[in-house]
Amino acid sequence: MLENLTRNEITTLKGIKHRNIIRFVEIMRSSNNTYYVYEFCNGGNLYELLKKKKQFKEAEAIIYFK
Repeated sequence: MLENLTRNEITTLKGIKHRNIIRFVEIMRSSNNTYYVYEFCNGGNLYELLKKKKQFKEAEAIIYFK
């Protein structure tokens, strides 16, 4: 069950291509762990930006979700 959910998640992540969503690069496994590798996001993330700004006006939010 968990393996099927993980496989579905990987398939979904590989298919997401959007300029405002960090890209999934690969999955790596060791004997004890599974590692999901994503592209580096130098500018921070949406949560950090929202914490800093407190809120977005609709026109500004559209830029991030378009």
